[in-house]
Parts: sequence; structure tokens; C-alpha cells
Amino acid sequence: MLQFVTRCLLVLAVSATLCSAQVPVRSIHGTVRDRTGAVVLGARVTVRGTSSQQSTTTMANGDFRFEGVLQGEITLTVEAPGFARFERGMWYWCQRPCFK
Repeated sequence: MLQFVTRCLLVLAVSATLCSAQVPVRSIHGTVRDRTGAVVLGARVTVRGTSSQQSTTTMANGDFRFEGVLQGEITLTVEAPGFARFERGMWYWCQRPCFK
């Protein structure tokens, strides 16, 4: 059972970069890893906001990237064969003009 739980956990490191002065948007990037720290190749990562949704697949190094994500509340979902679905709600905002 413990081995199954270990396989089912995805650890997601996400960092966000602010950009654009007029329309607060973000570039979100991160790496999908399992509980042992190994990268997860081919995981489907989706970011969903109030008015948009984007999906991508992790690269060979487990990395993913989204451009042009509007500020506000978003949900990040990660799905991969052999792993439990990972979903986390987040809030991104820009408090002052931000430049790329």
C-alpha cells in the first residue's frame, strides 16, 4: 500500500514570473516530480482560470511552462498514468506595474 501511495503522489514545484505593465499576466513554469524526486515525463499539466484554460505535457526533464496566464484565481492540475490526479488552487496577482 505504501508503495502505491508513493507512486501516486506528485510533487509539483511551481514558480511564477510577473510580466506586463498594463494587463497583469504571468508566466508559470515548474517541474513535475514523484515523491522520490524523479521527474515525471509526459504528465499532462493544465492551468485553468476564470476565463481561460491551457494544457501542456511535461518535457523529458519534467518541466512545463505556460505564458500569458491572467492574474487572479487559478487551478493547476497534473495527471499522469500510474499516478493519482494532483490539483491545487492558487491566487496570482500583480500589485504594481511589472515588466518582463
